[in-house]
Amino acid sequence: MKVKVFQDGEPYYNDDIMESSMLSLGEHEWEWDGFWDYGDYDSKSFKDKDIAVEVTVWLDGQEKSHRIILEKKKSIGKEWVDVSIQRNIKEMIVTLRVNLRDGGEKGLNSASKIPVQAISNYGEQPITSREVSFEELKNEVVKEINRHWSRDKTNSNQVSLKGELWNSNTIAEISKNGMVAPEIIFSTNSKVKRSRNFILSRKLYYQTGYNYNKSCTNFSINHPVFINMGGVLIVNQQLL
Repeated sequence: MKVKVFQDGEPYYNDDIMESSMLSLGEHEWEWDGFWDYGDYDSKSFKDKDIAVEVTVWLDGQEKSHRIILEKKKSIGKEWVDVSIQRNIKEMIVTLRVNLRDGGEKGLNSASKIPVQAISNYGEQPITSREVSFEELKNEVVKEINRHWSRDKTNSNQVSLKGELWNSNTIAEISKNGMVAPEIIFSTNSKVKRSRNFILSRKLYYQTGYNYNKSCTNFSINHPVFINMGGVLIVNQQLL
C-alpha cells in the first residue's frame, strides 16, 4: 500500500507501507507527523494550503487509488504562531506575532516634583518631553523577544532533544492579529512601575529619567527597558 500527501496538488510526502497488519482487508488507521519527504515541517503550510491524501492499493493484480481532500472544519493551530523544523540541520524557527499597543506616556508633567538635591546629585534635568517614540520601543521589544526566547550557540545553551543539540530561534513580528500583548508605556518622573501581563492588566513600562521606589523624596536616575512578554522577562540597565 502507498500513501501520498499533496499540498495544493504538489507531492509533499510518500509512505510505502509494507507491514502485514496494514495490508489485510478491512479498515486501518494511518498516522503522519506532518514532516515532508526531506525531513522538514512547516506549520504555516497547513494553514494556507489545501491538503489531499491519496491511497493506492494492489488487489488481485489490480491497482486502485482513492484521493480525498482534507476538510478544514476549524483553523489549525494558533494564527499568532508558526513553527518551522529542519531535521537535517537540527534547527527550529518559531515565528511569533504579537499585538503591541501604544500606552502613551506618564510623568512628563511631573518634572517639578523632582527635588533640587536629586538634580544636583545627578547633574541631569528631569525629562519633560518624550525621548523615545512608540515605534522605537516596539522595535526594541521585538529585538529582545528574539534574543531572550531563542536558544542557540550565540546566546545560550542549545535545546537538547533525545540526546541531540538543536538550535531554536524566535522571530517576532508585529501584527494587529497577533498574540495579545501588553501596551507599552513611556514613564518618567514617577514611582517605579512593575510590568505585568495578566488577562485583566497588560502593561509594559519603559522607565527612564528620575524615578522613585518608596519615598517621593528619594529619586534615582535610570535608563531601563522593561520587557515582560508572556512571563516575567526584564532587561534593566540602571545608572546610579
